[in-house]
Amino acid sequence: MKILFYTVFYPSVGGMEAIAEILADEWTRSGHEVTIVTRVLEDPRVAKRTFAYPIVRNPGVREFLRLTRGADVFMQNGISLRGLWPLLLVRRPYVVKHGIWYDSPEDTWGFLKKWVSRYAVNIAVSQAVSRTLPGSSTIIYNPYDDGVFYIRDGIARTRDLAFVGRLVSDKGVKLLLQAMAQLKQRGVCPSLTVIGDGPERAALEQQVSDTGLTGQVIFVGRKRPAEIAQLLSAHKILVVPSRWNEPFGIVALEGIACGCAVIGSAGGGLPEAMGACGVTFSNDNVEELADRIFTLLGDDAARLQLLTHGPAHLRDLHATKVATRYLAVIQQAVARKN
Repeated sequence: MKILFYTVFYPSVGGMEAIAEILADEWTRSGHEVTIVTRVLEDPRVAKRTFAYPIVRNPGVREFLRLTRGADVFMQNGISLRGLWPLLLVRRPYVVKHGIWYDSPEDTWGFLKKWVSRYAVNIAVSQAVSRTLPGSSTIIYNPYDDGVFYIRDGIARTRDLAFVGRLVSDKGVKLLLQAMAQLKQRGVCPSLTVIGDGPERAALEQQVSDTGLTGQVIFVGRKRPAEIAQLLSAHKILVVPSRWNEPFGIVALEGIACGCAVIGSAGGGLPEAMGACGVTFSNDNVEELADRIFTLLGDDAARLQLLTHGPAHLRDLHATKVATRYLAVIQQAVARKN
């Protein structure tokens, strides 16, 4: 089967990009022909990578039409109106993976994207996302890379809290530092490793200094996936303090796979990603977050009990299993078209 996959892609970094790569890799290994179409151009500041499938960046009109004609199915990683026009001229089954919100104030055309979804075969990454779509959808949780994220032998779990993500306001690191400042007033001083980089880093480092957390918090910057897995294997708890509603939250799966209990915000699909392997707090609620950290750090038995659910929770979220579920939906769409 020839799959034309329109998506954000490397060297752009994020959850959507990571899932696109996992799916394309797995489909290619299964013997299918995958072509990635993306508007993301190569970045001379980022190392070039080779892939087992062609990456077509910002194609022209003729090339995009040629690619669409040569495909058995046209798939998008989130609805892109800009990348949809070839289907007006070439009839192909249209499959969409929905892992974003279309009703956010920043998405001017969200209402139109929802209308378009009525004419697609829809796959939602969580129940939370599915509930926002007007038509029916198959729910397939995002996979994690089980070849990278697993507990490393020989690494002592000596650190307390970890955060992994871009340092932007929506990800809630400021909130986490405020919770740590409250805990310090209670006489509890957990360590925190901040893994990632972004425009808020300088302000967050200043917040650490201003609130007397300098000895507790370290910023290690952006790391490769294998390095992140090694770091997580040395931590007890992964905190995902997102202020906004995460559509899913792959980072929770990665933390669980590396032996971390998870504390995450309760909105959106993040609780589905955490399953029974963590506890939630109300979005933007510093006091609740501080309480959850206080409780889990003070009760190793409760923390370890959460992790007993990990194997069952992760069993069906391995990359190969998730990619196979996608293929079943795609193949059904192609069969109906034929």
